[in-house]
Amino acid sequence: MSAYINTIATIIYAEAIVSAINKNTTCDDPNLQKILQTITDTCEHAYTCWKQATDKDSAKLLKLFVKMQQSMIENENTPETYTNFVIGQLDDLIGYIKDPYRRAALLGIYDAVFALHMYFDKNLDQSHAIDNAVDAMKQWQECISM
Repeated sequence: MSAYINTIATIIYAEAIVSAINKNTTCDDPNLQKILQTITDTCEHAYTCWKQATDKDSAKLLKLFVKMQQSMIENENTPETYTNFVIGQLDDLIGYIKDPYRRAALLGIYDAVFALHMYFDKNLDQSHAIDNAVDAMKQWQECISM
């Protein structure tokens, strides 16, 4: 799959974390809500930097997400795993983006997702989440290369 698909999929995945947290928690912590809103805002901004997905691209994205979600659910991952996964994906992508506008958009998402990660892993001691995220990144790369 293309770099475009990889980038858009990563942005969507960042948004999916927000949806999952909103759906599965009843936390009214204003700090968490602010972080989640920042992720949503930065993702919406990032979409304006890339063209609209075609039907063919959308089908590829859906196939990727179905496969990844099955894997992530089977492994009973925590929010820290999801944030580590997106941070790792963004870290890889940012190095390849030359356009400063697009790069800034991805950096905004990176910063917001990192803030969410720190919300859940204040001491950065959830090493199991890193291991699970690395496994997920390997599977993601297998899906992308199909």
